[in-house]
Amino acid sequence: MTIEDLREKRAVNINQIERNSLVDIRNIYTNDKQPIMEKVVYFFEQIDNPYCFLVGDTPVKIAFTENGYNLNDKIMDFFIRIKRG
Repeated sequence: MTIEDLREKRAVNINQIERNSLVDIRNIYTNDKQPIMEKVVYFFEQIDNPYCFLVGDTPVKIAFTENGYNLNDKIMDFFIRIKRG
């Protein structure tokens, strides 16, 4: 996934996207034995759009502030929390 791909995915309007095109994040799994970077790659392969996805029947769009955490930091934090249990 390129930076341009991420920019396009970030620009998606959640109200205009077809719900059946969104991935339910509850169905994304990683292998605990994989290194974190491999987990991140596998996550991106499964999620398709890391900015817009489903949680059950609820569509979700995430956004970050200009000076806040970036998506990479948040995804890394997510996998670290999973690993710790």
